[in-house]
Amino acid sequence: MRDLYFYPLALILVGAILAVAILPGRGQTGLSAAQIRQDGYTLSGDHLRKLTQAPGTVATFSQNQPGAFTFAVLSTNLPRGIVEPSAGVFATLGTHYADVFTGEQIKVTVRARRGRTHPLQTLQFAYFTVVAGNSGWRDFELSDTFADYSFIYSPAPHDGPNPVHYVGIWPGDGGKNETVEIQNIRVEILADAG
Repeated sequence: MRDLYFYPLALILVGAILAVAILPGRGQTGLSAAQIRQDGYTLSGDHLRKLTQAPGTVATFSQNQPGAFTFAVLSTNLPRGIVEPSAGVFATLGTHYADVFTGEQIKVTVRARRGRTHPLQTLQFAYFTVVAGNSGWRDFELSDTFADYSFIYSPAPHDGPNPVHYVGIWPGDGGKNETVEIQNIRVEILADAG
């Protein structure tokens, strides 16, 4: 094909591809506050890859046959006392979630079990805010089968724009490579008692 025809056709094709990619997303700005109130926050499946690992912590992922992630395997390779204070392995809840959860009574749940190799006995997790305080670490005795471990917390109102909240898991204080398997992390607003 001659250059005279090739380049104009290539530009038209690239423009069409970009239009198809951009147009379906126009006007979609994420979840509304009403949707977050109703559905809460869940991190599971392939989205577990979004977990952030602080220094001294490790996250690997187990896949089922088709290749989808089924759970994360968390551990620590350094004692907690010698690393900088952190949220451990954590999920980041963006500002749209933080704005809705602030001032509400929320239920924070981690679905977990002892690891298959070097099993961790006690799960520690917490809810963190950047400026308004944290829930403090909560301890739960793990079982050999997946179970939900939960606590109730009310994030305090915050000053300033763009708050960010986190759910952090510290997989073992001793840094002994003990493992915990995490299937999902959920945060939901509790219904009014009245």
